[in-house]
Amino acid sequence: MSTAAEAARRRPAARPISRRRALRRSPFGRVLVKLPFWLLIAVIFVYALFPFYWALRSSFTPEGDLFSTPIKYFPTHPTLDNFRGALSASFFQHALINSTIVAGAVTLLSLVIGSLAAYVLGRFRFYGRSGVLYLMLSMTIFPQIAILGALYTMLSGRKIVWFFHLPNVYDTRWALIVSYLIFTLPFTIWVLTSFMRALPGDLEEAAYVDGATPLQVFYKVLLPLIAPGLVTTGLLAFIAAWNEYLYALSFIQSPDHVLRQQDRERVRRAVGPDHGRDDHRDAAADRGDPRPAAAHPRGTHRGRRQGLTGTPARSARVLLAE
Repeated sequence: MSTAAEAARRRPAARPISRRRALRRSPFGRVLVKLPFWLLIAVIFVYALFPFYWALRSSFTPEGDLFSTPIKYFPTHPTLDNFRGALSASFFQHALINSTIVAGAVTLLSLVIGSLAAYVLGRFRFYGRSGVLYLMLSMTIFPQIAILGALYTMLSGRKIVWFFHLPNVYDTRWALIVSYLIFTLPFTIWVLTSFMRALPGDLEEAAYVDGATPLQVFYKVLLPLIAPGLVTTGLLAFIAAWNEYLYALSFIQSPDHVLRQQDRERVRRAVGPDHGRDDHRDAAADRGDPRPAAAHPRGTHRGRRQGLTGTPARSARVLLAE
């Protein structure tokens, strides 16, 4: 009994918790510590989304209230007249169709050529493979306007050498398709090569044992596994071709081939009288201009992991038979 009492007396007394530490451990203190971080997130969120909000607000604002003071951040009388005026213009509809055709063709060609090139660069070993990759990546360093003159020479049907005469595709959709491939193809090849290198070599070897040719291995075994990469690069290539303006302005002159990014001024003149700045019609044309969102990287990598973990359990012979 006395021994236990003596041990209790010898035990050091607990130090009192300081107010600062007690505040941190309390629920209010935890919220207070995280508050600067969430304030920073809120500032970045507002900074990034405010231009899109203002374009959307301007598209629903009547013409008379657009420049009224004080500024109204929410339209008092929202209207759809700006959308009707922009989307009912026949030339703007034709421009949207041209943009869709050009962007779709660029995306398809980028994926076909890029996937084949990525298969060669990612699955075969040869001298100069890294040099080829870095050479293609270096092509994206040059600004678009730096090669504008050379592209015009090629697309207008000039003779590069005495025996080689290029076709004249100036003022056609092919002029844009060929010029857009210059900046979409290197990116597509670079990204898809990384996907090809990440695939396990056992599947390829099993397919070769089953008698598959390299082309069959490509489109029956490896291509389904990089489907998330194809979707991601395809969306990015489509968005890049959809938003391009310099080449569309330089290589297209005929009204039948004009893209929607060139038709802003015609939309302004056709919808109604110009009041110096017709931001509401510009915004309505933008909102009537659907643009796909790029796939999230986490979803892409998750889809790739699912493909890698689900497919090796199946025999290469089954993949070739499908």
